[in-house]
Amino acid sequence: MCGDATNHDDVAKLMQDDHAKILFTSPPYADIRDYKGGDMSVENLVKFIPVAKDYVDAVCVNLGMKRKNFEVVQYWDHYIAEAKACGLKLLSWNVWDKTFPGSIYQQQAMFPLRHEFIFVFGEKAYNLNRTIPKSIKVNTHTTSTRRFSDGSMRRTSVQPKNSEPNKQLETVITVPSERGPIRSKHPAVMPVKLPIEYIKAMTNEGDYVLEPFAGSGTTLIACEETGRKCLAMEISPEYCDVIIDRYNKLKETNN
Repeated sequence: MCGDATNHDDVAKLMQDDHAKILFTSPPYADIRDYKGGDMSVENLVKFIPVAKDYVDAVCVNLGMKRKNFEVVQYWDHYIAEAKACGLKLLSWNVWDKTFPGSIYQQQAMFPLRHEFIFVFGEKAYNLNRTIPKSIKVNTHTTSTRRFSDGSMRRTSVQPKNSEPNKQLETVITVPSERGPIRSKHPAVMPVKLPIEYIKAMTNEGDYVLEPFAGSGTTLIACEETGRKCLAMEISPEYCDVIIDRYNKLKETNN
C-alpha cells in the first residue's frame, strides 16, 4: 500500500483484520540519506511504533550509524524511548555485521563502520525457531566399548535420539551488504538474507510480516522466498513502482 506508516488510518487500512507475527523494517536513518516522501525527521519516524504495536507481536528495527562532528549520534535513543512509552520492552540489541564498510561515509569514520544495529521490541520474549546450522557438532554422539559374542571388544558410536542439528539465531548476524542492480533504484537496500534470517527465526510458514517502510521491497521478497505473507507500506509512489517491478521480475524468474 502507498501510505504513511505513522498514520493510524493508513495502517488500519493495510492491516484490516490481520495480525502480524513480527514487524521487520529498516526506516530512513535520520538524515543520513535523501529520501523521497513525507517528514523524515526522527521525531516523526518513530511514531510508526505506537501505530503498529497492536498489530504485531514483535518489532524489529534495523538502524545504521550516524556521525556529526566526528561523534556518534545516538538517534536510536528516540526509538527506544518511543517503544517503551507505548509499553514495549527492548528485548534485544543485535548487531548486523556487513563484512565490510561499503560507502565512503562508512570508510571515513575513525574506525571504518562495518556494522549496523537491529533493535527488537515487544511486550514479552518468546522462543525462536532453531534455524542456524551448527558449524561445530558438539555432543552429537557418544562412544562406548562392548564385548561381542565372539569375545572381541569393540568401540561403538551411538547417536543421541534427540540430537538437534540447528541452534537459535544469535545477537550477531553476518550478512554481506547488498551489491545487486537494485541499488540503482533505491539509496538504501538491505540484502534479502537479513530479513530472511529473522523471519525464519521468529515466524512460521503462513504467518504475516508487517513492513511499514518497504523501500525497495526487500522484506516482501524475503517473505515470498520463505512462505510468509508480507503486508507492506511505502510512502513514496516512485518506490512503490520499484517494489512492484521487483516483485513481478521475481515471479517471472520463479515461473
